[in-house]
Amino acid sequence: MWKGIKLTKEGQKQTALSAARQRLMEVERINSLITERFEQEDIPEEPVRLVFNRIIIWLVTNPQVSLYREKLFQLLRARHYINVPPRSFCDDRDFVVVVHSRLNDLETRSNWRRTYGSFQAMYRFALVFVVGRASTIEEKASLGSEVNIHEDILEVDFNDTYRNLTLKLNSRVQNIAALRYVLVACPEVPTVLKMDDDVAWNMEKAAKLANFTAATNKIHCSLHVTYEEWSENVFPPYCYGLAYTIPRQGIIRVLQALQTQKFLWVPVSNIE
Repeated sequence: MWKGIKLTKEGQKQTALSAARQRLMEVERINSLITERFEQEDIPEEPVRLVFNRIIIWLVTNPQVSLYREKLFQLLRARHYINVPPRSFCDDRDFVVVVHSRLNDLETRSNWRRTYGSFQAMYRFALVFVVGRASTIEEKASLGSEVNIHEDILEVDFNDTYRNLTLKLNSRVQNIAALRYVLVACPEVPTVLKMDDDVAWNMEKAAKLANFTAATNKIHCSLHVTYEEWSENVFPPYCYGLAYTIPRQGIIRVLQALQTQKFLWVPVSNIE
């Protein structure tokens, strides 16, 4: 009905304000759902809490891990979002493709949108990019413009740095934040496909794998531990971080396990 009609400056302003209000309402809705679902789960019960507190105190006061201090606390509390996609972004979709992206890497996100993103309707997936918090005026302006145009950014409240010593913990924060978001924002989507932004993938095969993952309730990734290699039930599956698919029930189990799993120290020599 309105196609071809040019809005006045005042009309454009009102349209922009309305869109901004809708985005803010969706951010508040998601953060409320996240808090309601995970706030209490993130606080260990006694006597686990006492042990947990001792571990945290040791990590904070130990000079060997001082470089990890900020990222560790972000990992434990990362649950709130500054920007989220619109409420309908995952409607009628079979899976969500979560792409870990650096805040300032607009070029890579643009390439993804132009290539893989153009096939979202054909293969019935929703595409979302996970980034850390925009801190400077320039970053906020650039990301704000990107959010207004594409509506596919999940901005998480943590510092988005790309130094070698914090890269692995940055990735973990993004993983947790993305899984929590999809769990509450996309209740009808059965599968998540997580990708790094430098990974090439076959969309047709990925769509089939996503459907298979939902049907079998298994996590699929490039590396795993066989029963012959480790027969104990308590050893968790291991995914190579560049890509994996995970069903909805798997997301729930992973997020529950995060409350009890100990922090894994990674020697600096092993960090790429």
